[in-house]
Amino acid sequence: MSSQFDDLAHEFSQLRDHGHRLQKQGQFIVKIAESGASNIANYSTLYSEASAVLPETPDVKKAFYDFTKSGEFVVSQLKSANQNLNFAVNNLSEGLFPALTGVTFSNIAAQNLLECAIDNAPEEKRFIFQSLAERPLKKPYSTDELDALLDRFRKGLSARRRGAWDAFYSSSEDALAQAAHSMRDILASLVSQIGSNELVSESAWFDGSEKPTLSDRVRLLLFGASERHVESSELAAATAEISEFVTEDGQLKKVAHGSKSFSRERTKVSMEKTEELLYLIVSRLTAKQG
Repeated sequence: MSSQFDDLAHEFSQLRDHGHRLQKQGQFIVKIAESGASNIANYSTLYSEASAVLPETPDVKKAFYDFTKSGEFVVSQLKSANQNLNFAVNNLSEGLFPALTGVTFSNIAAQNLLECAIDNAPEEKRFIFQSLAERPLKKPYSTDELDALLDRFRKGLSARRRGAWDAFYSSSEDALAQAAHSMRDILASLVSQIGSNELVSESAWFDGSEKPTLSDRVRLLLFGASERHVESSELAAATAEISEFVTEDGQLKKVAHGSKSFSRERTKVSMEKTEELLYLIVSRLTAKQG
């Protein structure tokens, strides 16, 4: 297993290096754009003032001609640059979302192991895993960023997410049930709306031989509507995780209906896993919409 951790560290290192290179190039593109845009007012003033006072000598005419042609040239170059960059930006998702998907499900797998440890560790060792549950895994986004994406999808979803945590930390007897119910409903609403029968049916990979399944909805949510190969094991794992939160016999459903078999620590970990899935889904949707 240690070699797998080494491989993971290597891939994350490469991913970070790629990100830094893109960041550096992106910052330079912004500098080019801002410097050029800030000069337009000077260009305009120069042209109008010069047109009003300069004599129509051959040198002046040539300077005006060159200036006009340079404007046509820069517009054509910028159009070409923007077309190329638009293509590049659209294709960045081919690198971004597999990375985000991998990190999301890696975190969820770790949290699953944590839940298992909380339930099955010897009593004298359980505190180790309970304390780990109080220290959430690092995520590549903030709660503010998650809330902004949720509200972009539907106004008020961020308030419901925060309300779920308010309920979790409240002293109410049914605090866990209220918290689980709110968090589950947010995810279920995304799955049902973004992964509707109509949208699944419009996907290039859907053959229409049967009614859309949860697996079909998950494929649309996480991998898109275009025809592309998705590993069956990868899709099965993603479907299994999401089913834990949206199906009738899933974890959050049981807690929401008052099941006492889920501890406070397990409920907290489940809610955190749900948030990671929410971010993955709405960030992909937002990128697609542009």
